Amino acid sequence: MKKIKTGFSMVELLFVMAVMAALAAIAIPSMSASKDSAILTSMKSDTRNAISAMQAAYVDEQDYTSIAAADTAYTDTNDNGKTQELVTDGIKLSVSDGNTITFTTVSADKFVVEVSNGTLTDKKIVFDTETGKIKTNAVNDSAEEPS
Repeated sequence: MKKIKTGFSMVELLFVMAVMAALAAIAIPSMSASKDSAILTSMKSDTRNAISAMQAAYVDEQDYTSIAAADTAYTDTNDNGKTQELVTDGIKLSVSDGNTITFTTVSADKFVVEVSNGTLTDKKIVFDTETGKIKTNAVNDSAEEPS
């Protein structure tokens, strides 16, 4: 009588599991890097929005210190998953989820914007009107891009 083979052998199942584990080991770090890249992009977006808001308010006031007191940092964090508005003497700005934005008015014609995120503790985005550039500051890295 002939024996009919049904199902898979233990070796075949172990081989399939090893292949799936190898694929997962490749895919998971790639997804993590994509998430960090998305957070960094949201930080850059918030920085550009803050720059635009400050410059729009400057058109009306012609003085950054009348928008925000000199040498005073105005900070707000969106950590509840809802769109939150940062209101600083007439500036309304939506802050992305998890980002912290800080305005510091240096003088009548200079200000600094810093954006950070609790997930990317080693990076922050900084814009200074003196340099006119958006900088990505990191522990061991510094990259610039024109504003």
